Amino acid sequence: MKAAINLRCDNTTANPIYEIWEAVGAFEETPSMLSLEYPPHFTFAIYEVFDLKMLSATMGKISKNCQPITVKFSEISLFDVERLVLWLKAEDEAPLRNIHEQIHNMIDPSTCIDYYTPQIWQPHCTIGMNFGNKMREAALEFASRPFEPFDVKFDILDCVTFLPVTVHKEVNLG
Repeated sequence: MKAAINLRCDNTTANPIYEIWEAVGAFEETPSMLSLEYPPHFTFAIYEVFDLKMLSATMGKISKNCQPITVKFSEISLFDVERLVLWLKAEDEAPLRNIHEQIHNMIDPSTCIDYYTPQIWQPHCTIGMNFGNKMREAALEFASRPFEPFDVKFDILDCVTFLPVTVHKEVNLG
């Protein structure tokens, strides 16, 4: 089991992401994001060894300085290192990076998974990550299609464990 601190969207502005999840799910062996049964989100840190009370307390402190963040998604991007991951790119990353920095100022960054450390982390809202070899090219073609930008209001900061995703603490930022 792992733990994470996330910013998620619990409102109807997330509908375009759900539509993309459904479309991308057609290229996946199992639809990765829909199967989480958890809303669209940004993950700021993932921990394999953790103190859940400390993570929840940190998230609670940070939430006092946060407001909902409206993110304009302008394109589909990808990571293609250990596996292909498609994700939505935020036009303005500054508000997300601010929360990320606050977390890592309170919790030693060396305790989280490498991809989430301040030097490496790329703000991203994952749309698919379970592509087999047969559907890889179709997924890449989908990612290269013209993209109509849209806005999503992220309004809940939470602390979860996974899999399955279990919310341990959440704060409504609105």
